[in-house]
Amino acid sequence: MGKQVNFYMCAADEIEFLENANKIAPLSVLEYTSKTETFEPISTLPGKGVPGWFQLWLWSAERCQSPLVRWVPQQRYFVIDSVDSEVVEFARSHEHDHSIIRGRLWAEVNTRESNSKSQAFVSWFESLMKLIKKSYRKLPSGDYLGPGADRFVAGGGLLRQMLTGPVVKVVHHLR
Repeated sequence: MGKQVNFYMCAADEIEFLENANKIAPLSVLEYTSKTETFEPISTLPGKGVPGWFQLWLWSAERCQSPLVRWVPQQRYFVIDSVDSEVVEFARSHEHDHSIIRGRLWAEVNTRESNSKSQAFVSWFESLMKLIKKSYRKLPSGDYLGPGADRFVAGGGLLRQMLTGPVVKVVHHLR
């Protein structure tokens, strides 16, 4: 079972988080999928609507072993094995319809064989979680609210745990 921290970030919070995380240990942001076995770091975060924009990987060559990848033939791309690789899933928080949708940092700290991942990786991941916990306001739900997201809420914005489809009312007719 992995560890996670849930948060609400606006775009400025996200940039500040990644800059501060990079000071802990140089990191690479990787796309969730790749057409090749080599996941090349991206220099700018993908914009909303770009395939896979909302879910990325954080990886530090200084602290982590190279990610293990596998081919998904049905989709014709490679994915990182999140259980056995030393990567952190960065599910991005984002604005939608005057709301901020919750994001999270998540990592599996044990392999499939229940072996602990390297201490360097676990320590790095815990430092990333601590960065959010010490810099953000903790909500009663246990989620964390970034400074920009806090201002967004103060201005009337809403927080949503997830993006859901429209509500549909089902009507049953009696005969």
